[in-house]
Amino acid sequence: MITVKAKVVGKVKGEPIVKNRNHRLPSMIFLIMMVMLFSGCAPLFVGAGVTTAVMESRKPLSDVVKINQNNLKSLTYGISEKFALEIMGQKSLTAYEKEKKILILNPYKTEYFRRGHKSYKAMYYVTDVVVADDVFTKEELTPLIFEQEVLIGWGWDFLNKKAASFPP
Repeated sequence: MITVKAKVVGKVKGEPIVKNRNHRLPSMIFLIMMVMLFSGCAPLFVGAGVTTAVMESRKPLSDVVKINQNNLKSLTYGISEKFALEIMGQKSLTAYEKEKKILILNPYKTEYFRRGHKSYKAMYYVTDVVVADDVFTKEELTPLIFEQEVLIGWGWDFLNKKAASFPP
């Protein structure tokens, strides 16, 4: 048996006004039951749409590399290396192919070289998919070329022409 605690808070026309101290009891019981129900039964909801939302966020590699492709469109010659990195991003991207998680580093790799008295840096970003795996070949990468921390060009055509013009 549940006892209800009441307090007389006043009188109206001689009748007592009673305030129920346990008026929150039914709502508290309901809240506790709902928390217990949903926390203990969460695995039951996996087939009811929860995994669908998670699966939709698992993008294939071809969709993820489009981020880098779109970022390339925002580059301009002569910007600083720092600004180019802000545009292209330095956070790793995650893609999924056949339930396999693929991590794409941004930039994927960096090479340094020196010609004469000038130093150069090439940062490679994954911008294409030839084979959907976690090994990226030259055909799947786009280089950004910096001279003295300034973007002087990007792409294989530029790098090949620039490399051909370097003094030995």
